[in-house]
Amino acid sequence: MLELAKYSDYFIVSESFARALIDDDNPKKACEELKNLGAGVVGVTLGSRGYIVLQHNTWIKRPAYQVEALDTTGCGDLFHAGLTLGLLKGWDLEKTLDFSAWAAAEVSKKLGGRDGIPSIDDFNERPGRDSKK
Repeated sequence: MLELAKYSDYFIVSESFARALIDDDNPKKACEELKNLGAGVVGVTLGSRGYIVLQHNTWIKRPAYQVEALDTTGCGDLFHAGLTLGLLKGWDLEKTLDFSAWAAAEVSKKLGGRDGIPSIDDFNERPGRDSKK
């Protein structure tokens, strides 16, 4: 999988993948290692703690949306789906990541990895973000 990093414009991995990569619990260090492999934008999802992303020389770190999670099945998948959707729509990276994190949090509010999948309309109509940036 690491071979793909050098061909990737965006390479976002889970916290457990990052930990195994560097044999340490340091997501920032993992991002730097992924960047050194040649990936463009790199990041680590941190579950209930949010995410950290390195774009060029700029760090973006945000907390997770605070929700009453029932089931985290599908959260990572929704984060990556949100990332893909935002990129395809031409959104800037921060809006794309915010949408991704929000979608991942939303899916956790229902049992299973499908019933809680939100729509873009839900995102546009949501009240302000629960947690500080």
